[in-house]
Amino acid sequence: MEKKFSLKDVIAITEEKEENLLGMEYEPEEEEVREARLPYREEDIRIGQKMVSALQLCRWIDEGELDLYPEYQRNLVWDLQRKSLLIESLLLRIPIPAFYLDEGWDGQKNLIDGLQRLSAVYDYVHGNFRLRGLQYLDACESRCFQELDKRYQRRIENTSFVVYILDSRCPDMVKFDVFKRINTGGVALNFQEIRNAMANSHTRKLLQCMSNGKPFLQATRGKVSDVRMGAQELCLRFIALDRLYKPERGFVDYLELNRLLDSTVLWLNGRTEEDGARWLQYFEGCMDKCYALFGEYAFSKPQSRHLINRALFTSWSIALGRVSASLEELGDKSSLALACMERYLEERAYYNAITSSTGSRRNLEIQMEVAGRILEEIHVS
Repeated sequence: MEKKFSLKDVIAITEEKEENLLGMEYEPEEEEVREARLPYREEDIRIGQKMVSALQLCRWIDEGELDLYPEYQRNLVWDLQRKSLLIESLLLRIPIPAFYLDEGWDGQKNLIDGLQRLSAVYDYVHGNFRLRGLQYLDACESRCFQELDKRYQRRIENTSFVVYILDSRCPDMVKFDVFKRINTGGVALNFQEIRNAMANSHTRKLLQCMSNGKPFLQATRGKVSDVRMGAQELCLRFIALDRLYKPERGFVDYLELNRLLDSTVLWLNGRTEEDGARWLQYFEGCMDKCYALFGEYAFSKPQSRHLINRALFTSWSIALGRVSASLEELGDKSSLALACMERYLEERAYYNAITSSTGSRRNLEIQMEVAGRILEEIHVS
């Protein structure tokens, strides 16, 4: 009898395939895991609406008032035909979806939703591509903006877009929620891409340096793709959980992982470049220790060596960051550590803790407890 899949099954299969392509093990969440409700008021959500012409938006970008190409720009971009069809829509006076901006206290604006659409408009007006594959306006085919008839140039420049602006008085954590709700793009932003929209340049630079550094690439065998910022999220997890973990008390004041990662980005935004340099040095030391102890098997289960397990990554990075043993000492204990790990993976509670709902407080503490036990057994301190 042919097996039937529910919509939930199909979504789970799709998510698992994407995770595996990005080099990380898929982690199904249990039903009871939910984002914590936060005590924000309705009045905290401040969003203004304006009608802004394409010419004005381009002027904001040229003058540096609107950052069109921020450091968090995603790697997945529209192809030439999709950009051309959007320009054709403007020429045909077909409305396109609204843009969402975040405005800071200094008046600086960041584009939150609509990056591909606005970049297509800006690039075309600045002569960066020619129209290809139009459906209606054959006379405009293969033309750049400067070669269009004046009436078509004016039509693009004078097109008015609906622009929603998140007021600077809106609390940052509320903005995270709003960003997630307005995430309307054809290829939806994931949570880490949204966090990077909220990060300042220092925070983005830190996460990029952590994920691009030799210690991280060596410890993860270069398995984690950063196309959708998966590697940067892994590094952010390390900072978030390392800050929160207290050996004698576990994960104090812990509610939910996504919310913790959001707040950690805001915390990092308030640090100095020197703080970032210290975090980078500490993190790379942890990566070196993990590689010394587990070598090419770091952060992976025996049956899936080609994938990185997030729970093993964070728990062992945090645990080894707190030991004083040298790389040579850890290397001498490698075979013993691997044997211990395989034995503990046979315990159902530990296996489940690093496989499903790995961000729950209960499972985080199991992960750290087992890492601590293994270090005791192999006499590493």
